[in-house]
Amino acid sequence: MGRAPIPQATVGFMIRSTLARGPATVDEIKESMRDIMELLGFRFKPPKSRTIAWYISLLKGLGLVERVGTRPSNRGMDYAVYALTRLGRELPATDPRWMNPQAEYYRARGLTWTDPETGTTYPKNVLGRRRYRRRVLGIPPRPPGRPRKQYF
Repeated sequence: MGRAPIPQATVGFMIRSTLARGPATVDEIKESMRDIMELLGFRFKPPKSRTIAWYISLLKGLGLVERVGTRPSNRGMDYAVYALTRLGRELPATDPRWMNPQAEYYRARGLTWTDPETGTTYPKNVLGRRRYRRRVLGIPPRPPGRPRKQYF
């Protein structure tokens, strides 16, 4: 039986804890996450480097992380080095911007949807494709079962 992916709320927190020690590359953040998870006894597999880079782009959009330079690599391209901004150091680790950066990024950019019945505002990422199509676009759900053959 394989290990489950790490919970979303933990990724931003672990990126913050790694960058609090000093500037790091995506690969160094991934190794640090693996060490933290082994130390705490988590039974999750660490996120892929591409996922960490995506989270860093969201955190950059929120102004919590910045690119501070590059490090040479033996693969031909340089690695980007990231560090916390002043705002990123001042915010507590339990702030929603660290715990759920995608939803906070969508809220900051105005990518929200307000339910007309309740008046509650949701970031569009929590709706998902099916709920977005049904609620926001007003497209009815597909009928269950296999579609019938069309004879011409």
